[in-house]
Amino acid sequence: MSKRKFLLPCISLLVAGIIMGGVTSCGEPTTDDPIQNGDDDGDKDQPIEETKVPSLLSSYVLGERTAGSYGDSSWNALTYQVNLYEDNVYQYIQTELKYGYSMVLGTTVTVNYGTYVAGASEDGITKYTLNKASEVILGSFSLAGGFSISINTQNQTYPVELPAVTQGEKNMAEDKDDVINYGGLGAEIYCDATNTFSFVNPNDDSTEVNKSVTTASDDASVAKLLVKEYDKFGIQNELVSPGSYGDSSWIAKTHTVLTYTDGSYELYDSEVTYGYSMVLGTTTNHTVGEYTKGTAEDGYTKYDFKAANDVLLNSYSKAGGYNISIDTKTCEYPVEMPAKVQGEKNMAEDKDDVIAQYGVAKSYYMSDSSVSFALTDPNA
Repeated sequence: MSKRKFLLPCISLLVAGIIMGGVTSCGEPTTDDPIQNGDDDGDKDQPIEETKVPSLLSSYVLGERTAGSYGDSSWNALTYQVNLYEDNVYQYIQTELKYGYSMVLGTTVTVNYGTYVAGASEDGITKYTLNKASEVILGSFSLAGGFSISINTQNQTYPVELPAVTQGEKNMAEDKDDVINYGGLGAEIYCDATNTFSFVNPNDDSTEVNKSVTTASDDASVAKLLVKEYDKFGIQNELVSPGSYGDSSWIAKTHTVLTYTDGSYELYDSEVTYGYSMVLGTTTNHTVGEYTKGTAEDGYTKYDFKAANDVLLNSYSKAGGYNISIDTKTCEYPVEMPAKVQGEKNMAEDKDDVIAQYGVAKSYYMSDSSVSFALTDPNA
């Protein structure tokens, strides 16, 4: 897969321009410097201000099970994560695992970047409008269906295939707008005082779901989040069926990898637990750190991900009555982590405790020809 680029900070271009245009190889000012030639208009050289990457303000999640399109026993497990940053910039991550015919039929991950508008708050619920995305990263694959799709609108050649809307369809995007209209339309969300949100206002259950916000995002603001050169995008799934809550229970997991050429990574893990005819729990785990890249062998390249530098963990259950949100950049300790066994009180006394459970070092084997990757060495 060819490398794709995130937008580079403006600082790099400004510094390059000053070095090339204002200093000779010996370090002396050039003769066309207006200050040295008496053309100083009284202005002083202004210091170059670095582009500041917006800080995370809050994170919200939602897990769902919806009916599938492949018979009565088919279903889809979905997670949504919305990260709201300074400068009214958002990152929206949606994962979907489709199940039918006693197998996982396909897995799709969409990552959107755009700007948002904060609305009014009422009875602990705040409305946010996520504008139409400026950039979209989309991956979809199926071993059963035999397809692998990887799209990054920041550096994408067209036409490119999108996931099919109906079975057997060849769905093509002719340009960036087609991709955004497929997987980057905004939404109206209603966030509570913890870490969960809904597409319907809990204070007004007659609210219509609006997942088609077409107001454009501010590209300049969004670019502040996308400051690295992109290396690899990969997705994988795991399905535990049955789970621990009867024969019809299951745990649907999706793993997403984003690596960058500076040697850093982002990993997104999502998990939906279903049983007793309801979603029992939803967990998303977003870790960042550094990796080393091995050599390619028989179609796969090993990536060794070091223990995370930071963890953003969200876990909740309406059935279990808990909401857990941990951001190791800002967290105060001790803090409760999700229980490993039923009824357990799992406490973290410091950042190292969180990383020891949710940011451990691991190795993945990235496919050189598709968007999927292996959790264990396929050549062993």
